[in-house]
Amino acid sequence: MSDEIKDKDLNAPKSTTGDKAHAIVRSVIGALGGQAAIELFTALITPPIEKRRNEWMQNVGDMLKKLEEEKKVDLDELRQNEEFIDLLMNASQAAIRTSNQKKREALRNAIENAALNQTPDEALQQMFIRWIDELTEWHLQLLNLLHDPQSPHEIHRQVGCALSAIVGMKCPDLKDRKSFYDQLARDLYQRGLSDTDDMDAQMTGSRVLASHTTDMGKQFLRFIEKPE
Repeated sequence: MSDEIKDKDLNAPKSTTGDKAHAIVRSVIGALGGQAAIELFTALITPPIEKRRNEWMQNVGDMLKKLEEEKKVDLDELRQNEEFIDLLMNASQAAIRTSNQKKREALRNAIENAALNQTPDEALQQMFIRWIDELTEWHLQLLNLLHDPQSPHEIHRQVGCALSAIVGMKCPDLKDRKSFYDQLARDLYQRGLSDTDDMDAQMTGSRVLASHTTDMGKQFLRFIEKPE
């Protein structure tokens, strides 16, 4: 990958709210305890942005270089593609704001799909990037479950059951956090990604195991999944 792309196209913002807060705390500590206190604080709690930024740029740069080596993309063309650069910059900003590896992986996959021209229109792309930024890893996990609710065969034979039963089977960490996953479900429904916000609605066994993602939800999942 060319240095120009690494230095320019993959360049991410150099400050975030977290770093501004870091600077404010350093100023307050300096006023209270002097330079020694500032140095101690800096030694113990360094701003994470540079490490995140460098790791992200390396990861995305390696991915794009591999695609070019496989003759799947032309980096010169990508550099001239304003829509792709917009997505790259927005995804990079979101990636630097989070330490969650699942969300960073989703953002990286979105960039790879965009590079391969396997994404929806620009408006949806930007909306999807914003949602990855706003949602948690648990939202993404629940959306995947709603898309393909897999469960033991006995569910098929039940006259009435609910999606909450599937959550208990497939996501044991959420089993005893009903109010939490109910809120996750509402968030997904409000964004038009799923067709239900009632995890306790009684359904037949076959219905509860059907996909509960909308067309937009399916597009979103394809956008954040690694291309085949």
